[in-house]
Amino acid sequence: MKVAAATPALAANAQGMPLIQGQAKPWPKIAYFDNPIANGLYPLQFVETLPLLVRGQAHTSRFEKETEFFRFIAQEWITDAVLFRGLEIKPRNPSDLRNRELQDSKFNLYVDDYRIFDGLRIGTFMKEGGGAFPYRDIHSTKCLYGTYRGWATKDGYPEDQFLGYFLPNQTCISAKVENCQIGSISVEIKCDMARYSAKK
Repeated sequence: MKVAAATPALAANAQGMPLIQGQAKPWPKIAYFDNPIANGLYPLQFVETLPLLVRGQAHTSRFEKETEFFRFIAQEWITDAVLFRGLEIKPRNPSDLRNRELQDSKFNLYVDDYRIFDGLRIGTFMKEGGGAFPYRDIHSTKCLYGTYRGWATKDGYPEDQFLGYFLPNQTCISAKVENCQIGSISVEIKCDMARYSAKK
C-alpha cells in the first residue's frame, strides 16, 4: 500500500482533532519531553494543533514484503517539537470500510527508519476517531530508538500518562503495510498531532 501523489493540507486549530475514541481529546497545556540520552523530562508548552490530512491512491504489491503508505518529517525550530499521538485511516470508497481483509491487514510504525511497533491492525485505525499509538515499555528492544516520548506528568512511565511521540526537527515517522493482499484503495489519513515549545 503506497500513497501516490499525496496531497497534504496543514491548518492550525487550538481545539484539537476528534481522533481518539471518536471524540475531541484536549491537548495538555504542558507535556514532558522524555530525553533518556540527557536523562531527563523537559516541560514543553502547547502552542497549536497541526491537523495534517493526506489523500492519495494506495497500492499493494506482491513483490515487496512491506510498502510505505505514510511518512511525516517534522520541520520545527530547535526549541519546538511535534507531539504525534495517533492516526485515522479512512478509505475514500465507502465499500472498503466493509473489506475485512483490508481491516485485518497489519502495518509497522517506524521512527527515523527504526521499527518501534509491528503488527498494528489497520482496522484499529479505521474506526471513527482513529486510534492512538500504543505505549511501548522502555525496556523493549523495539523501542530503543523511539526515544522521544511525551508524558502528561513529570513522573513519566505509567502507561496511562503516555501521550505519544515527540518529533523534533527532521525526525521522521512512517508507516509500512505488510503486503498480505494485492490491490489498491483510495485513502484519507488524518494525523492527531500538536506543536509544543520550550520557549517561554
